[in-house]
Amino acid sequence: MDAVQSHYEFHLAALHTWLAGGMDAALVRNRTFFREKGPAPHPSGGRLVLTFRDYASREAQGVDRFIPARADESRIFTCFPVYHAESVLVHDLLHERGNDGAGHFRASSYPKLRLDPGPVRDGRATSRFRFEHESTERGLLEMVAIR
Repeated sequence: MDAVQSHYEFHLAALHTWLAGGMDAALVRNRTFFREKGPAPHPSGGRLVLTFRDYASREAQGVDRFIPARADESRIFTCFPVYHAESVLVHDLLHERGNDGAGHFRASSYPKLRLDPGPVRDGRATSRFRFEHESTERGLLEMVAIR
């Protein structure tokens, strides 16, 4: 697991930021896509499925910020957001029990967009669709629309 964690810490977090061109560029691309183009469904119809964590509707406070992402017999993975105006800095916390029984702790962080579900639901990007389903579980929003 140390190799995987090191790979993430030293390569993937920076790679994700690089691929997005930085937070400002990602914001511009996201807004442009949903405002001007939106998804283009096949002429015979289509289904649009979106899932994203709703960081925009409300800012979790105190211990409510902590999201238990995953756990098994040897690992506990938790994350928590730090809110900024148009982005969220997500902190990942990994507690792991090694083969020798000793505990290990690793932490990393990365920026994410604060995507507001309102404009997604009501904007031009989804105007070609009719929403069929919307649900939220533990802050993760799922939207399904059909054409």
